[in-house]
Amino acid sequence: MGVNDVEHFDSLSPAWRKLIRRIQATNFGWVMGLIARNGELIPGPQFRVVSEVKLSGQNGPRSETSLDDFALKAEVRELREEAHRLKDGVAVSIQVKHGLPFLMRAEDPIGT
Repeated sequence: MGVNDVEHFDSLSPAWRKLIRRIQATNFGWVMGLIARNGELIPGPQFRVVSEVKLSGQNGPRSETSLDDFALKAEVRELREEAHRLKDGVAVSIQVKHGLPFLMRAEDPIGT
């Protein structure tokens, strides 16, 4: 994609759409136990979501959760780029803030 091209939710694979919906619904917290596979992040056997409640703050899901399609935010595009760089089998956790990926932690087993 070029610099000015806009990537949309409906252009994503089913695995990416499911993950983005999970991130949006989490709003604040962590999506953990994902496994990198062919440029996608899929739930592994240790998959879980840890929710955080922001006291005196907005804790509901992002407004995009009710839309069938929308332009992807820069954070989502960057997460996808980083996922494509990972080798298969790497365990991934994503910190979520305001329903968007904020930080990605990749754990590569020693000796691989």
